[in-house]
Amino acid sequence: MIAISAAEIRESFRAVDGPDVQALVQVATNLLCSPLVEQLEAELGKPVLAVNTATAWAAQVPPAASSRRR
Repeated sequence: MIAISAAEIRESFRAVDGPDVQALVQVATNLLCSPLVEQLEAELGKPVLAVNTATAWAAQVPPAASSRRR
């Protein structure tokens, strides 16, 4: 496994950010990004979603609520 530092993760988000970007989503489940989300949102001024956090949240949504999202 390759170790990626928090600094490298932050730099990657900065590299893909731009004025036309409305939100940033991290989609690699082996990359622990959740601890950096709050800092990145404050720095970049837009939503930053970590896939592991989003997946855990979706798993807790009651089935009736998830069917309304479709």
